[in-house]
Amino acid sequence: MISWKIFYGDGTTFDSSQGEPSEAPTTNCQCIMLNEQFNYMYLNGKDAGSFMLHGWDYCLHKKSTGWVGVEGEVNLVDHLLSDFKDINAIVKARTIPIIEFQRIMQKAVSDPAFPKKTTIRKDETPRNRKHHGVNV
Repeated sequence: MISWKIFYGDGTTFDSSQGEPSEAPTTNCQCIMLNEQFNYMYLNGKDAGSFMLHGWDYCLHKKSTGWVGVEGEVNLVDHLLSDFKDINAIVKARTIPIIEFQRIMQKAVSDPAFPKKTTIRKDETPRNRKHHGVNV
């Protein structure tokens, strides 16, 4: 079972069945789908189904917590300085035309490798709910 999948602006993907986070291509990340069964962030111990990370400048994979989004280079440097030994991958986003971005978001949300979203995570923002089509 796939625990995470990165969707890139050129239409390619890289997932947990293909290698470790550190082996993933590092640029043009549009979103990362997470299977909450394998991810660290449950809502009061309840599995949220799936979750999409998107809209961040960088996504880091930390050994202790899994994938997290980071906004801006200053915050990236903060993570690197404070959690260097915990970080085992960094992928960078890239802006693409909105039509292409929406196509990739739809592909990610409808990927059969990920369960239907069932609830909102404790760290979830409205932008995440919009792409999942969930208002729970």
